[in-house]
Amino acid sequence: MNLHHFNHQSKQNADAIATSAPRFKECHGTGQRQQKDRNSYVIQSVLQALDILEAFHPEQAGIGVAEIAARLGLSREATLRYLSTLERRRYLDHDLERGTYSLGVKALELACIFLHHRQLGREAEPFLDELAAASDETAYVAVRDGPRATYLHIRETSRTVRVATRLGQPIPLHSSAAGKVHLAFEPLDRVAEVTRAGLPAFTGNTMTDPRALEEDLHASAERGYAIDDQETLSGVRCVAAPVFDHSNQIVAGIGMSGPVERFSAKRIEQELATLLRDVSAGLSKRLGSGLKH
Repeated sequence: MNLHHFNHQSKQNADAIATSAPRFKECHGTGQRQQKDRNSYVIQSVLQALDILEAFHPEQAGIGVAEIAARLGLSREATLRYLSTLERRRYLDHDLERGTYSLGVKALELACIFLHHRQLGREAEPFLDELAAASDETAYVAVRDGPRATYLHIRETSRTVRVATRLGQPIPLHSSAAGKVHLAFEPLDRVAEVTRAGLPAFTGNTMTDPRALEEDLHASAERGYAIDDQETLSGVRCVAAPVFDHSNQIVAGIGMSGPVERFSAKRIEQELATLLRDVSAGLSKRLGSGLKH
């Protein structure tokens, strides 16, 4: 069986960039050429904006324009442009009465995302190990990342024939089991966003009709897991169940993938689905969810 990686648009973009951009060359001796090549990709204005964000400390509630400019060695005018831009994107708050700046809500949002993924990954590991060991199939945890899902953790099967997956690999929401299980347990308006953006076909089994996809998502929610029946890759089936957090919101999908010869409809229904629901319920409970799967 010839199994291939999902060829997402982002991969095409990455390939195009890799083709057009100069590659780093192996350097001998001091490695100065390699360091110079790396430095050529650094954008100074971005570094300066990051320097401003990193200038804030817990001991100091707010910082004035003059102090920030002095710390960074910038003119007042240049500093104000940076501050105004960061304020517009909500990375900074401006206290007009005191004339000081402090970190904004967007900085908090990024920190929460980081902590969420760190906690999810740490808590998911034993459950992922259990799933992979009990099934002897490739098991994974995937999270939604905007218009796609992304593999956060993977446990490979010991079997010779396996599906090639990699950490950080983007997978489509409307055809993958991990993507569909997110949509099945998310508000309808988020599903509508996906269907409005278009449902490209990856195989002959991909659902490209919004109504058919909505019916499949309803069935997935009813049974408690989603199935990718060769909808992303020919010859590959995947099954995934939802993972909920303390607010009973879906935060991830935990699933398995493998060749259709091993992932028969009978095995999925009688063995894998039960195992998957038990593991996903255990992980959800660990994250504080009170939902019954």
